[in-house]
Amino acid sequence: MEKKQPIIYIPDEEFTNFKEIKTGNMAAGVLYRSSSPLKGGDEKKAKETLAINAGIKCVINLDDSVSVIEKLSEAVPWYHELVMQKKVICLPMGFIIPGVAFNEKN
Repeated sequence: MEKKQPIIYIPDEEFTNFKEIKTGNMAAGVLYRSSSPLKGGDEKKAKETLAINAGIKCVINLDDSVSVIEKLSEAVPWYHELVMQKKVICLPMGFIIPGVAFNEKN
């Protein structure tokens, strides 16, 4: 039986869609965006690493409700800590891409 190699998590901004938002007079390191840190397979650990390295202290979740994130976040320690500290703002917009409703929200 062949021994499986361990998975090595490499923070990859493109893979996780984690990016710093740079616009106007906003200071560097203030605003970031990414796909949900609660969803996805192996990329959860990469998102966690990127968020911790960026010093994320508050999250605006545009996909899930509070009742959903309370359970899902248990598997993502840094995010769960923010949920318990009430530092995750949920604005569930129900993204289905592509879709008419999504296009109207832009």
